[in-house]
Amino acid sequence: GCDHPTIGAIVRGDYNKNSANHGKPVYKKTVQVDGLDIMLYFWDGRDGESFSGWWFGPKVGGDQVWAYHPDKVSLSPPTTGWKILYQGPIDHTLTITPRWNTRPGAAGGPPMPPPRPVLAGRPGAPGAIQRPDPAIALQKQQEALKLKAELEKKKQEEQAKAKAALNIRKVLQKMKMALPETIDKIKTELEAAVEANIEHTGSMQATISAEVEKAVEFAETRVENEKKRREDNLRKQEEMKAQLEERKKKMEEEKKKIEEDMKRAKQEAIEKRAEEIKRKREEAIKKIEEDKKKKEEEQQRQLRQRQSVTLIRRILAKMKAVTLQTFEETKGELETVLSTEMEHLGSDKETIQGEVDQTMELVNARMEKFYEQKRKIDGQREEVMKLCRELEGLVGAAESAVVKLRESAAFFDDSSELSVGDVEEISQVIEEGVVESSIRTKACNDFVAQNAKDMKDPAPQQAEASEIQEFVAELRRRISVCAHESDSTFQAAKAAKEKALRRAAANDRHNEIKAVFGKYSDTKEDMLSRKEIAKYAQNEFSFTVPDSVLDVIAETMVTEGSLGVHVQDFVFLRAALGIARERERDVRKREDRERSRATMKERLTAASAAVEKAAKSAVKVDRQILRLVGKVKTLRVPQMLKLADKTDGVIADAKSVIDATARDVDTIRKEVDADEVLTGTFAKEAAPVSHRMKEIESRLVKATGLSKRFRESANKKREGEQEKFQVAVMKIIRHNQSERALSAEQLFEAVDADGDGQISAGDFVKFLEAAEKNVKSLHDDLDDIDDPIADASVKQDDLEDAKVLKSPEVDEDDDDEEQQAEDANAEESALGDEFSAERLSKLFAAMSEGAEFMPKETFLRLIRCFYKCIKDTVVTDGLSISDSKPLRRMDVGEVIELLEGPVQDDAFKVHRVRGRMLKDGLEGWISVAGNKGTTFLQRGGHLFKVAKETTLTPELSAAAGKDSAAKLRVGEVLELQDVPEKDSGSGLMRMKVKVKSSGSVGWVTMQENPKTAFIKVV
Repeated sequence: GCDHPTIGAIVRGDYNKNSANHGKPVYKKTVQVDGLDIMLYFWDGRDGESFSGWWFGPKVGGDQVWAYHPDKVSLSPPTTGWKILYQGPIDHTLTITPRWNTRPGAAGGPPMPPPRPVLAGRPGAPGAIQRPDPAIALQKQQEALKLKAELEKKKQEEQAKAKAALNIRKVLQKMKMALPETIDKIKTELEAAVEANIEHTGSMQATISAEVEKAVEFAETRVENEKKRREDNLRKQEEMKAQLEERKKKMEEEKKKIEEDMKRAKQEAIEKRAEEIKRKREEAIKKIEEDKKKKEEEQQRQLRQRQSVTLIRRILAKMKAVTLQTFEETKGELETVLSTEMEHLGSDKETIQGEVDQTMELVNARMEKFYEQKRKIDGQREEVMKLCRELEGLVGAAESAVVKLRESAAFFDDSSELSVGDVEEISQVIEEGVVESSIRTKACNDFVAQNAKDMKDPAPQQAEASEIQEFVAELRRRISVCAHESDSTFQAAKAAKEKALRRAAANDRHNEIKAVFGKYSDTKEDMLSRKEIAKYAQNEFSFTVPDSVLDVIAETMVTEGSLGVHVQDFVFLRAALGIARERERDVRKREDRERSRATMKERLTAASAAVEKAAKSAVKVDRQILRLVGKVKTLRVPQMLKLADKTDGVIADAKSVIDATARDVDTIRKEVDADEVLTGTFAKEAAPVSHRMKEIESRLVKATGLSKRFRESANKKREGEQEKFQVAVMKIIRHNQSERALSAEQLFEAVDADGDGQISAGDFVKFLEAAEKNVKSLHDDLDDIDDPIADASVKQDDLEDAKVLKSPEVDEDDDDEEQQAEDANAEESALGDEFSAERLSKLFAAMSEGAEFMPKETFLRLIRCFYKCIKDTVVTDGLSISDSKPLRRMDVGEVIELLEGPVQDDAFKVHRVRGRMLKDGLEGWISVAGNKGTTFLQRGGHLFKVAKETTLTPELSAAAGKDSAAKLRVGEVLELQDVPEKDSGSGLMRMKVKVKSSGSVGWVTMQENPKTAFIKVV
């Protein structure tokens, strides 16, 4: 019995043992309640000691329970001390009374285990059973257990007796089937079995002993009878064997006589058959020889006929291919063969004669055509010969031009006395000859190319080349020879020209030197004095000859008694002056190099100083970047953006300094690399400066990337805060809707203060300012949005890798008071009213996508709430679990649109919601979680991921929007915009969604078949 208004009606009644669980019995109520079984069972500590004990529930181990008892020792359900639900108080009115049944018709018989628990009714209630004294009930229970133990012991003893008797009787069965050869062995086995088991048979011992004696006596009798049967069988077998031997002897005598008669008759038949065969064979041989002779004669006649036919047809085939030259000869040969072979044709004579007549008719007609063709070919050959003679004239002119060219080139054979002008004049003549030869050779080739088709033999002979072909080939050969000789002559003349030019140039140079020498020599002996040498160098080379050089020239080139340098030594004089000029240039170059080294040293010093200045700028950037580390978690978005702006400014200032310095360093490095002298001197000094500059540039690039990441983190954080703020605002709106019991339409009218059918930012802010904001678990929602995509997008980047920028110039503690003051001011300026009008207005602008007004359908879509199933559960038609009926199961992954709730079911202490299934539109009630903590539903289900590549179309009909469809890649995140609808054209369920990455809105197919889903809930 139980006074609880709901639980009592469920658990009261009679229970029978049904099965066992975890080593203890399970009881089931004899009648169902609202279609549910009522089970009483024990659960051990495998799920934790707090879940171990006795339970009332609809199924063993289920999540739904009605009563609980923590007893873990009792072998049967406790009679008292039960709790209503799992964590409820103890209900002292709920008691269990075991009911003992006896066997029908056996008065005072033993009790029937196990006991059947009966739940006592409430005292005074109609049909209730009076609750007995607990002490008496306990005494009865102990007596029942004692009786049960005695019965179990007696049962075991009976089982032992039966087992011993069975062991003996098994051997007795063998004894009854014993044979003479096995009886002794079975007797031994029986004696052993009797000795081992007879004492355990108890009251059955006399019966078993009698059975043993009877079985042994039966076996011995059976063995004696078997022996007699075997002796009779052996005697009968001997008699039958003797009879068989006598019968076999008679059959062999009869067989021998029959064989002799058959042998004699067979011999007579063989001799008669042999004589007949011999006679027939002689007749057959004679006939065969006659037939063979006739056949050979016929074969000889047919062979001669075939030979004649073959010979005539071979001549006819030859006749068909006859030419004008062989016609008469072949015709005579055919007439000879016909005269000798016609008489041997036999039956083929008429056929062959017809073939001969037909062939000759064809050949005569063809010969007539040949004669006509020959006359035509002769005319064509005359035309070809005219062209050949014309070409021969052109070839002769080309050969004449080549001969003239060779004559012109012969002038270079003796060029010792030629001047450069003479050589050039001869070359001009040769070039004109080459041009003329080329023109004439080209004229020949052009003529051949133009008339090639017309210069072919109209009917060339197959065996050898015709006269025309040989003539044309010879002309082509002569043209080729002309071209070759013209080219070879030109190449030889070209080489001879170069040789003649070198020789003529030498002559001209010699004459020129003599002229120069004579220009500065006033003596008649062709000598240059010391004064004249100095004048020569000054006028010709603008070079003032040092006295030391003049002294050396006088010592080495002026012979004793001479007035100066002789004309024959003028070349050596020029060489000596050239050496002196080179030495003077070397001195000037050395001075220039020294000046370059000094200049480069000064530039490297200035560049080093500029690099150090750039390094300080880089240190300042590093210090600013290190201020960003860890600030993503601690700073609010306005602070982060302000800090990002300042960091970008520091980087920009440093970049201008570093870029200018980098350009100077790069210019110096290029100049050093380009100048071999500077490379050897300053390569080692310029390398560290260049390396240092590259390191600074690398640090700046790293800092720029980190600053960009910090700004991106600020933007992501702003988006995440916006998402969380929107969730909080929507929770406030839904809370106020629930508190005021408003439908979605009524809620829209409440927000639309001016009643113009659309919501403005003012309407939105006004409603929220007046709304109740003390919403339970609001701050939990702010910190934990049920949106895994949003959570992933705001993953914080703490810029831990920025610590690699730490260098000896950067001190982590170098965070000056000014920066701290800026952070404090930014923190103070960022704080404010969380639900201020300004922030709410910004949220409205984001929710309406920048529009001034929000339409009704957009508002209704935004206030929708969805849940997704994370554990299979049941959809019922009412709020109360006990008073409602199940509609269907809800599978994991299914999504419902919230229509009402969550509302608590007071009977089971669980929260339930009413919703519409997106899968099939079914409406019903579902538990959010069980009263033992199992979660069935979770906030979410409005976000989907593309599981298989598909398309987004602007219309519900997939076919209508096929041309403007956009591809959706796997992994794209989609936000639900409207409940799924069925495409009447394809019969598929399609859903209106918004693509998170691009903001595009359209329709997508949910699944093609049960195994192919295009989108899946996140």
